[in-house]
Amino acid sequence: MTPSTDGTCPGHTGPCGRAAMPGDPYCARCRIASQRDRDRVIQEWEAVRDAAVAAAKAQEAPEAAPAPF
Repeated sequence: MTPSTDGTCPGHTGPCGRAAMPGDPYCARCRIASQRDRDRVIQEWEAVRDAAVAAAKAQEAPEAAPAPF
């Protein structure tokens, strides 16, 4: 995103041209879109992280058991 000098929103995924909110380079619509994208990326990352942690714990579990001999 490149800030606009005329007070219009540069858009989140493409040119927007609406009036930007005071103190924010985005208009309200593009701000909500950017927050939704951020939330989606965070959820995807957390799902991958949780799967990796579960896989690591499953691999470590047999090593923690005492040897049968």
